[in-house]
Amino acid sequence: TAPQSEGTRGFITEDGFYKVRVEVELPLFGRASGFVAQDTFDINLGDLSEVDFAEFKLFTKNELPLEVELQGYFLDENNQVLDSLFQMQQLVVQGAPVNSEGISTSFATKSTLIPFSEERLARIKPARRSLVNTAFSTLNGGANSIKVLAHQNVHIQLGAKLGKKR
Repeated sequence: TAPQSEGTRGFITEDGFYKVRVEVELPLFGRASGFVAQDTFDINLGDLSEVDFAEFKLFTKNELPLEVELQGYFLDENNQVLDSLFQMQQLVVQGAPVNSEGISTSFATKSTLIPFSEERLARIKPARRSLVNTAFSTLNGGANSIKVLAHQNVHIQLGAKLGKKR
């Protein structure tokens, strides 16, 4: 702050300063093709000891003009791969349609069924970690530039049907 004389407002010396806090929200604009993100999560499938087979259903509702491909791996305590979620990386989030400015005009939905037979489920029950690889791309394999805005959302729901042999 600066010394002030009577009748003078906003006077500042070379040692004085103002603190200003500004919050700016800018849209993200650009394109991407195969931008990869990877993470590992601890899991314990011991609760599935009474289950013989399963079918998982992944449902996504996406307002972003971004597509997401995913592959997951089930790892044992030594980080050895026991099995994968899919045969190969698979599109699980469909990108929302956009207008000529790259702004989404609605949302896209996608359902993905992931069956686990008795053999596959038995193979992953000892898993202690899950390694998830995702690849993000803008529409048309990264050919289109898009805008990502603060109000856009992605909703992901995962359900499971679990079964036991008779």
